[in-house]
Amino acid sequence: MKLKFLLRLIGPIIFIILIYFYVDLQELKKIIFALKWPFFGISAALNPILIYLRSHRWRIILTGYGITYSEWQCYTSILHGIENNN
Repeated sequence: MKLKFLLRLIGPIIFIILIYFYVDLQELKKIIFALKWPFFGISAALNPILIYLRSHRWRIILTGYGITYSEWQCYTSILHGIENNN
């Protein structure tokens, strides 16, 4: 059980180390303050909706080929695809 917990910490620790050594935090702060927050908020709010619509479209396409997935299976498949492409 401890080993599983420690393995889960490796990713965030590596991420924090990379941020610390490779990102200029002052420049990042300037970028965040210069962000146009209304546009960012709208895009952040629309993103899950657009992912859902994409997954629903794929569910319809797969149903045409006789493959039945639940909405949740299609949604998680789309999320995995997005995650793996980034």
